[in-house]
Amino acid sequence: MVPRVESSLTNPKRDWYVWRDGKGTGPDGKPIPPNNWISGFGGSAWQYDETTKQFYYHMFYKQQPDLNWRNHAVEKAMFDTVRFWLDRGVAGFRLDAIPTLFEDPQLRDEPATGGTNAQGDPNLSDIYTSNLPEVHDVMRRLRAVVDSYPGNRVLIGETYLPNIQELDKWYGGDRHDELHLPMDMQVGFTNKLDASLLRQRINDAETKIGTNQPLFVFDNHDNRRSWSATAMASTMRPLRS
Repeated sequence: MVPRVESSLTNPKRDWYVWRDGKGTGPDGKPIPPNNWISGFGGSAWQYDETTKQFYYHMFYKQQPDLNWRNHAVEKAMFDTVRFWLDRGVAGFRLDAIPTLFEDPQLRDEPATGGTNAQGDPNLSDIYTSNLPEVHDVMRRLRAVVDSYPGNRVLIGETYLPNIQELDKWYGGDRHDELHLPMDMQVGFTNKLDASLLRQRINDAETKIGTNQPLFVFDNHDNRRSWSATAMASTMRPLRS
């Protein structure tokens, strides 16, 4: 069932979500989405709403419309929720897919990278839908909220990032003012039995994030388990030293 997502043009909370006009109608008579962005679970990241004749954006399932973090009321509501749980003594939060809070306001098409993914969609870069600079401003404000509570509360982030330099930004670098523990997927998600590559990435974590504590992640429910990946790789080529 498709969510309501405030599907009324005059609803005061409509701007809590990302609504956009489409690009007209295709030869098949169906509305054309605003751009080529693909959902993480297959198909367009845009869902058409017949009532208001607009599309709303969903990075993941269509039942999960993305919030519009450029609306300050959204941030306030989310931070109030954080305070609600901190007031009740929670030790911290694990923030799912946190680099995807913001998307390009110009709605530029993602560059194609060639081939298709497991769902049969074109492989696209995510430069306009993940790890945009604005997310770090939110993280600094969130860290300030969490640090205002006693007891060493912690922020852990699910952070798929392209390199160690981007990972360091999620700690706040030497300022230590963003996530306490952004997940380092660089080591565990190589899916290669390559000792040189593993050594390089472990060394990066030990030398390129200052005095921050690394958090290596090797498995999660969104990816093939490392045991299976390792077993498959071991039948393909030997471990290099």
